[in-house]
Amino acid sequence: MRILGLLREGKIPSDQRAVLNPAQCQELLKNNPDWEIWLQPSSRRAIADEDYADAGCRIAEDLSASELIISVKEVPV
Repeated sequence: MRILGLLREGKIPSDQRAVLNPAQCQELLKNNPDWEIWLQPSSRRAIADEDYADAGCRIAEDLSASELIISVKEVPV
């Protein structure tokens, strides 16, 4: 199984954007059955964590198992 990690935005001032929306995640999962999408939880994101879970994403604080991590802003080292 391959894992795509969606990093919560940590910039100050806080950013409510999301790199992918739940519909996009659902489409990616549908077309790539060997992938999982893990999402860091965020109370500031414009889209609720539960919407991502309903689309098939896993809510996970730790994204270290991800093969690829994407974010709206730069990913911290």
